[in-house]
Amino acid sequence: MFYSEQRKNIFKRILKKGENSLHEFWQKSRNEIKETQQAEQIVEKYFEGKEVTREEKEILKNQTFDMAKIIFVGVPLAVIPGFSVVMILMVKAGKKYNFNILPSSFASPKKDVL
Repeated sequence: MFYSEQRKNIFKRILKKGENSLHEFWQKSRNEIKETQQAEQIVEKYFEGKEVTREEKEILKNQTFDMAKIIFVGVPLAVIPGFSVVMILMVKAGKKYNFNILPSSFASPKKDVL
């Protein structure tokens, strides 16, 4: 009986941790989408001939880097077998050498969008 109850508790903890991880991933993905939409608005503003502020240029630059990270890291992760292991190593090496391979929404704990 104890062994069965112990396994049940372990299983519940694993499910809860998985649920929390999925929720966090969803929140960070939504934040990244908002940042991309914000960058799109800045680009539209620029092409309409309107003034783009220094802050907006910085937002656009950061989001461009984030999109490049998604394209050059996220796409191979989905396509190339075994790339997920390589990505884990790249993230750890990035932390060691002070380089962030993840988009800003995924790298920092929480980030507010303007």
